[in-house]
Formats: sequence, C-alpha cells, structure tokens
Amino acid sequence: MMIVQWIRLRGRALFSRKVVEHELDDELRFHIEMETQKHVAAGLSAVEARRRAMVLFGGVERYKEECRDARGGVRLLDDLRQDTRIAVRALLKTPGFTVAVVLTLALGIGANTAIFSVVNAVLFRPLPYADPSRLVALWENDRFSGTVHEPASVPDFFDYRARARSLEQLAAFAPSQVTYAPAGAQPERVREINATENFFVTLGVRPVLGRTFNAAEDAPGGHHVAVLGEGFWRSHMNGSTAVLGAPIRLDDANYTIIGIVPDGINLMQEPVDVWVPLALVSTSTPRSLHNISLVGRVRAGTTIAQADAEIQRLAGQLEAENTNSNYGRGATLQPVTDALLGGVRTRLLVLLGAVALVLLIACANLANLLLARTAVRRREFAVRAALGATTTRLARQFFAEGAVLTTAAVIVGLVLASFTLGALVALAPAGLPRVESVSIDATVVLVTIAVAVVVAAGFGLLPIHAARHTNLQDTLKSESSRAGTPARGQA
Repeated sequence: MMIVQWIRLRGRALFSRKVVEHELDDELRFHIEMETQKHVAAGLSAVEARRRAMVLFGGVERYKEECRDARGGVRLLDDLRQDTRIAVRALLKTPGFTVAVVLTLALGIGANTAIFSVVNAVLFRPLPYADPSRLVALWENDRFSGTVHEPASVPDFFDYRARARSLEQLAAFAPSQVTYAPAGAQPERVREINATENFFVTLGVRPVLGRTFNAAEDAPGGHHVAVLGEGFWRSHMNGSTAVLGAPIRLDDANYTIIGIVPDGINLMQEPVDVWVPLALVSTSTPRSLHNISLVGRVRAGTTIAQADAEIQRLAGQLEAENTNSNYGRGATLQPVTDALLGGVRTRLLVLLGAVALVLLIACANLANLLLARTAVRRREFAVRAALGATTTRLARQFFAEGAVLTTAAVIVGLVLASFTLGALVALAPAGLPRVESVSIDATVVLVTIAVAVVVAAGFGLLPIHAARHTNLQDTLKSESSRAGTPARGQA
C-alpha cells in the first residue's frame, strides 16, 4: 500500500504540476497568514507582523522547493523530463544527423533482434519437457559401416525396455505422413507420429485437453484413437473443445479424438499434427529391420554416463544372443538436448556473432559521426561551461540525447524485426528444430533494451570526453576571433 501511495504521489507531482503548485501556494499563504495574525494579536502593526512572518519563512521559493521534494520527491524525474525535452529540441535542429543515426542503428538492432529471436527460440528457450536433463535418445550403431545414429528394431526395443535398470522409461515412436480427409473439404497430407502409450509419460508432457492413449489402445487391435497437436487443432478445428470424442479420418480409417497436446514436443524437426498408437508386437518385425526411434528417461540418482554404460553392455549381450541380426551392432545414449540442438547450435551462435559484429561496425561508424558533431558543438560546450554548467550537468544532457536516439532506433528496429521475422523463418534451412516457436517475446525485448542501454551509454560518453578536454578560454577566444574577422571585401 505504501509503494502504491509513493508511486501515486510522484506521478501526481510529475504530471499534475499546475495543481501541485497551486496547492503549495495556498498552503504557504495559509501559514504566512496564520503567523501574521499571531504577531498582530501580540500587539504589532499589520505591516510589521507581515514582515516578521516573511522573515521567519526566509523566502517563499525556498520553502516551495523543500515542499516539492518532501511531497513528491520528483526533482530527479523532473530534471530527466527537462533533459529529454532539451535533447529532442537539439536533435530536431539537425534532422539529417538524427535520421542517419536512428536508421543506421535501427538496422543493426533490428537484425540482431530478428536473429536473436531465432537463437532464443531454438537454443535458449527451455525444452517443453519435465526435467529434460534426464531425457536421452537411444541410438544403435554399426561398427562395420561406421554409422552411429541409427534407429532400433522392434525386438531390440522390447529387450532394452525389459533389461535396462538405469532407465525409468523407454518409449518408441515412428514418424509418417497420412492423408487427412475432413468432411466437405479437400484431403491433405499431415504429419503423424505413431508412438507407444508411455511416450508422453516419458517426456513428462501433459495434454492441453483430454488425455493421451493408454496401454489397451496401444495394443494390436485396440481402438483407433488420435491425439492432435495444438497447432493443428486450432488451425483446422478452431480450437473447439467439442472435438473430444469426435471422429477424424486418416488414411481411409476412422479415429476418435481423445486429447490435445502442446506443440514442440515431437522430438522431430517439424511440427506434428496427429499422434496415434504404435501398437507394437515384439515378433511383428525381424530384428534386422531398424525402423523405430527410441527415447528414454534416466532414473533419478543415475547419471547419463552410468546409463550409457549399461546400454552398451546390453547391446553386447544382444549381439552375442543374436549373431545373425546384431553382429557388429552396438547402442549408446545421447542427451535429448544434444540430439535436437547439437547440429545447429554452433551455426546459430556463429550467425548471432556475425550479426552482433555488424552492429558493432555500425556503432563505430556512428561514433565517428558523433565525434564530428561534437567538434562542431565545442563552442556550445564552452559557453555553457562559462555560464556555470558543471560536467555532471553536461553529461546528463549528452546521455539524454543518446537515450532519445537509441529509444527511437529500438522502436524502429523492433518494427523492422517483426516484419522480417516471418521471412527469416521461411528461409530457415530444413531441419532447424523448434522454428515454429520463433517470436519476439519478453526475453528478446529485454535483451534488445539492454543492448540499447549500452549503446546509449557509449553515445553519451563520447561527447563527455570531448567536453572535458575542451579548453574553455582557447575555444571562446578562437570562436570570437573567427566571428570578428572581417569578410573579404569589408573595410
């Protein structure tokens, strides 16, 4: 409550100055009149009583300043507002310089904002899983061909799931494309993942609506059920909750919609539209056919290295037991974070560094422009210093000008970034994960503002350095002699 009152008082003092000044005048007038009446009651004349009351207060303006500070504490805010107003006027007097700085800086900030939006969504934003540090991908490998990231066979999956004690869960999935045939509309191809019933449990993902499939539905001959991705649900069914229990036709077969899951949980490079049970049987496919991907969750208290050692040992057992199909085959675990992002992390960081370098080059060019402008303003610095302006006062003005320039550049840069972000995503290379979640969110805006603060500080420091090294007398003398030199043709 006290904080709210503090904000209200300072806001009122800052934005309702006329009302506050009128109240101060009335209050001081009241105290002077009361003091005058007290002296009159003591036997003094009205004139003498008035004079003593004014002497006691020692100057109305001084008390008004003290009252302003005590009642609002807004002197600093008022000074900042005044500095900003002066900075805007100074920059408007040189529109060419102002436009050049704002546009150059806006291009650099806009490019950095757009690229950082991609990097933030792909690399920095947390994965949408419960405790993702315990999630691993299980890859098979072949010592003879040299491949290290191969899918597993169905029999191997069942063996790993039954024997691995270091894994809390192990799920299988296989991507595909199916034809979605909505009633009264043209069929279209959609992305589908067939997954085991513990897939969502392994990832630690809760449905947005409804539920995911169970063990009975994941068994061969089980009821045809489907779980929709949130994006597909919103784009094709308007986000209606009435879809639960409704039929959906996929590849000439009817499925019942039982739930909606959030986007971005697919462990694939592209968004998934539909999820259906995989319905595996351990003997349904030969051990030599490797057609399913595996994801597991390491038990709490067990490291990934320990789990990986166990999986490698189990792979050796399977190789010894199945010499015809598993000869030369091994297995290893990889953190899901590395499996998803390892291939693009370095490239994205290099791209971000390159764009940041472009911004630094732009700032260097603008620094030269600012130095040239500062040289022209040396007389202004000298005159203001001669009139009593301190270095601190000049520094406030320079920082205000830098803040105005960078604020305008940030606004223009964010607009440019928002317009170019869609094209940037469309031009993203195939296989870039989580690209569908790229957006200018609060984190991106905060980073952009932080960059702008650093740039504004740099813009303020340059003229401060020049002003501190300006000789007051020499500058005024040189400017006076230049002004007093007669032009050619004058007597």
